[in-house]
Amino acid sequence: MRIDRNSVVIITGASRGIGRAAAIEFAKRGAKVVVASRDEAKMKEVADRVREAGGEPMVVACDVAVEKSCQELAKRTLARFSRIDILINNAGFGYYSPVEDLSTEKLDQIFRTNLYGTIWCTQAVLPQMKKQNRGHIVNVSTIISGRSIPFMSAYCMTKFAMRAFDESLRLEVRSHGIGVSHVCPGLTTTDFQTNAVRVEGSGPPVPNQMGMSPEKVGRAIFRAVERNKREVTLTMNGKIMLTLQRISPRLTDAIIALYMRRKMHGTQAASGTN
Repeated sequence: MRIDRNSVVIITGASRGIGRAAAIEFAKRGAKVVVASRDEAKMKEVADRVREAGGEPMVVACDVAVEKSCQELAKRTLARFSRIDILINNAGFGYYSPVEDLSTEKLDQIFRTNLYGTIWCTQAVLPQMKKQNRGHIVNVSTIISGRSIPFMSAYCMTKFAMRAFDESLRLEVRSHGIGVSHVCPGLTTTDFQTNAVRVEGSGPPVPNQMGMSPEKVGRAIFRAVERNKREVTLTMNGKIMLTLQRISPRLTDAIIALYMRRKMHGTQAASGTN
């Protein structure tokens, strides 16, 4: 899809990290960028960056965990710009917990934000995209949407489900000129680790400096729309892991288990515990 000054892009979770980077990337092409998030102060800062980059910003306070808020986001966008070309479902958070300690309340929260919010925002924009016979939906996922890891079962479940959602959606909307991209970053230098819900015994946070930049992910999202990419996996480690998972799940289990043991041992050694 060609992105230009007539393109209208909605980005959820746009106040920081990957969403912020994607907003600036689309603004460089002059797009009209709807910055959606719960953090109004940070959204205003992103809107300034969008304007500086050459785009036209619109700020909409939106909690994707609330269905009405997702509907209102689409309505306000149409009231301002009369069209919706691209939706980037990026809002989400992490939840680290052993399976035996999973909280029903936290499970409800993460499913409403990471999965239901994606579904509700997609449902809100589809009628307009079908009317236009043109559109693109990007669902920002993770390399662990195809291979779950210890202590992140809840987060992985939302992303596994997102993958299934994308596969169905893609076939349903292809005749309407609508593309669907499943974008899978690896660890990224954002607030994800800091903002994640973490239960004791779920292992130490992964150091942020090990991750890729949000700007790299933002560029990948832009290319996925421009080239109508079905799926994008961003790290070599991620590509190797998913390939190995298809070839030998048992070997993948062993490698991940070894990695987790080393990570836990390293944290204990650093803290002086046994």
